[in-house]
Amino acid sequence: MWMTRRSAGPGKRNKSWETSPRVGPTAFGGMARPTDFISKQIALVERLVQGGHAYEAGGSVYFRVKSFSSYGKLSHLDEREVKEGASGRADADEYAREQAADFVLWKAHKEEDGGVCWESPWGKGRPGWHLECSAMAMEILGETIDLHGGGADLIFPHHENEIAQSEAATGKAFVRHWFHVSHLLVENRKMSKSLGNLYTLDDVTSRGWDSSDLRLVLLSGHYRQPLNYSWDTMNAVRHGRERLGRLRLSLEEASQGKKGEGWGSFQPAWNALR
Repeated sequence: MWMTRRSAGPGKRNKSWETSPRVGPTAFGGMARPTDFISKQIALVERLVQGGHAYEAGGSVYFRVKSFSSYGKLSHLDEREVKEGASGRADADEYAREQAADFVLWKAHKEEDGGVCWESPWGKGRPGWHLECSAMAMEILGETIDLHGGGADLIFPHHENEIAQSEAATGKAFVRHWFHVSHLLVENRKMSKSLGNLYTLDDVTSRGWDSSDLRLVLLSGHYRQPLNYSWDTMNAVRHGRERLGRLRLSLEEASQGKKGEGWGSFQPAWNALR
């Protein structure tokens, strides 16, 4: 399994990398940084331009959505819905696009970008939001990958655009299976700094809970359904984890011929398993 690092500060990246093992996820095969793949991203844009799937306008390069007939197949949006979704995302200087739904692959450098830019055949600029994921995935995992994960809020436009630019470039299926996770709520509200309900793993453990309690909460619901986090839920999960711990200890003692505390009430169940 590979993960990508976006443009977060070093402190945030390191904190996430350090705390993830405490919740017990499968070890990562690697961590890819978009800035290490700039040349691959530029090469992908060139490939799309040469194939007629992209065009340059004002130093930026846009994907020509009408050139990809199956656009919208992941999100199941029709042409009208795609245009409506795109209209709210257009920057003031992006009216050079052929269609409202066309999305940016390479953004021309602006003064407010400062030194965040790279040289390209279209002048100084930086990759669009969607481009980096396709370029990194295809370079590391190949032109068709088995499983692509992400939040449900990324289905459109991000993952839809990944499919379009990848499949237009290669002529192959980009992803065999998509894995989209629904939102995590806190006390029935969306988790955010502005609401003051954004908690870290350190916040959880400082209140006396174990990292495994949080893992059990996160695994308690179906991944496609919103999950509501609350301190009451953490309490209930901790009690359940402690009961499982006592059961495990009893099983270990019984397997060694010992009869620990609570054996009398546990013996009928144990006998049924023998």
